[in-house]
Amino acid sequence: MNIQKPYSIKKINRFFYFVIGNDSTRFDCLLPFVNEELKAKKFQGQIVFDLLLSNGNTNRRYFQSIFNGEKVDIANLSRLEHVPDEFIQISNKYLREHQQILNYGILSNAEINRIKNTLLLTH
Repeated sequence: MNIQKPYSIKKINRFFYFVIGNDSTRFDCLLPFVNEELKAKKFQGQIVFDLLLSNGNTNRRYFQSIFNGEKVDIANLSRLEHVPDEFIQISNKYLREHQQILNYGILSNAEINRIKNTLLLTH
């Protein structure tokens, strides 16, 4: 049974946070909790979402927006077409350390195995 939060927030620097989904929870269901947590941190700045487990390893995996101190600015939410290597490295490091979460998403067994093999190669 999955008892962890459906997301993890990683502080990259004072103006940039990275949110990684830990299961298949939809983005719109995560937002109230992410908003509450970032507001409590008194954060304002860029936020990137890795939605691998809810959207799959597709072009709808990474999204970015701004957190205005109160909430994620949905009007400026955009899909990342060209994902910077830094973001991929953050995701890969997190997935290497938390491989069990791959089982909590929408990924097929073949996709999970492919990702695990990639993680081993990028270590």
